[in-house]
Amino acid sequence: MNFFIVMGFWRWPLIIFTLLIIYNLVRYSPEVMKGNRVAESVRISIDSILFWGIMSVATGILGQISGIYTALNIIINASDISPKIVMQGFSESFTTTIYGFYIFIFSGLIWYFLKRKVRMSDAKE
Repeated sequence: MNFFIVMGFWRWPLIIFTLLIIYNLVRYSPEVMKGNRVAESVRISIDSILFWGIMSVATGILGQISGIYTALNIIINASDISPKIVMQGFSESFTTTIYGFYIFIFSGLIWYFLKRKVRMSDAKE
């Protein structure tokens, strides 16, 4: 749970992107699994899974950069600060990036699997 708390504001967009990916997976994978030719709207929705994964990486990196920026401004104003505290802050800044990459890998695998099934159904016809 501390993992999500450390991400601060940036956890909400990342959670929303995760839910959008899961929604598209649940909504469109049964139609793809039928093996019939799928509509163009389904193909676009499958591609949106990869889009939200890429947005997760970008958001994760942006979250890390804004966290480091905030930390550096606090460090500048501090009179005496322990290197241990600085390193702990830097390690916590990586949580948004790590979570963004996890979402991206998850979405990329789902996208590849669904896209492959669509191509196989197109090849049958």
